[in-house]
Amino acid sequence: MFGLYGPGSARDHACMLRLVKENDGRDVRFYHCGANAVLSREPWCVAVPGNSPAEAAKRAREDGTKFVLITDSELLLAGAADAFRQEGVGALQEGGLAVAGGRVAAPIANAKAIEDVKQQVYGTLSRIRCEGKHHRSDLGYGIAEGLFS
Repeated sequence: MFGLYGPGSARDHACMLRLVKENDGRDVRFYHCGANAVLSREPWCVAVPGNSPAEAAKRAREDGTKFVLITDSELLLAGAADAFRQEGVGALQEGGLAVAGGRVAAPIANAKAIEDVKQQVYGTLSRIRCEGKHHRSDLGYGIAEGLFS
């Protein structure tokens, strides 16, 4: 069983539709902590209370889910990965999560000044831990220099 945990964003919806299509709707679950009415009607959708990663993880374990993809950076920062690992979900070899390359996270921020945005994003990046992690160091290049209007 494979699961996805998120707020029900368009990205969540697209990921789940693809997973359901590839697996004929079998062995996939979406642990939904948002208010997407369309997703919540689907048979593979499991509503979990509020923003409770612990409740989602408990339900995933009860369902026999072996691995969960967490799509939302705020949920990751709130400790969702740890909650799933504590329930034995998503734990692969020595308790780590598997990352197969590519983009793992895309932190975003909103502020009036580009320097404040950079500080927020780089602060978030400093809290993400995975072997071989790298990220761009030119966030906002061109904006501060007035190259874009």
